[in-house]
Parts: sequence; structure tokens; C-alpha cells
Amino acid sequence: MGCSIAQFFVLGVIIIYCFTQITTWQWNQIRFNYSAQEFPVSIGVVVFSYTSQLFLPSLEGDMENRGQFKVGRN
Repeated sequence: MGCSIAQFFVLGVIIIYCFTQITTWQWNQIRFNYSAQEFPVSIGVVVFSYTSQLFLPSLEGDMENRGQFKVGRN
């Protein structure tokens, strides 16, 4: 739950910052290149990279033999 709250907080800060800077954007230099073949791959990478962080703590807690995983300590 903490990861979810942190993710929403960071996302909110980024969105608010973008809206405060919208007047400085140079809209004539923005180009939207859409490829129907590459779009699903990019969405998959973004979804897996950012949303998997929400599930990893519970996944680690549900491991059957936690002792077989060595914890690296510096």
C-alpha cells in the first residue's frame, strides 16, 4: 500500500509540474510519431516497469522457502 501511495504522490507531483510549465512549451516542435506495431511493446514495457513495483513486496512475502534466497548485505 505504501508503494501505491508513493507512486500516486510522485505521479501527482509530475502532472502538477507539467501543468505549471505548459506555457513554456513550444507546441510547434512537438511531433507525435505513432507506430501501430511498436505501440503495444512500449505500453508493455511501461506497465511492467512501473506497476510491478506495487506487487513485488507481497510476492516476496509469499515465497515458500525464503531461507534459500540469500540477502546481500554491504
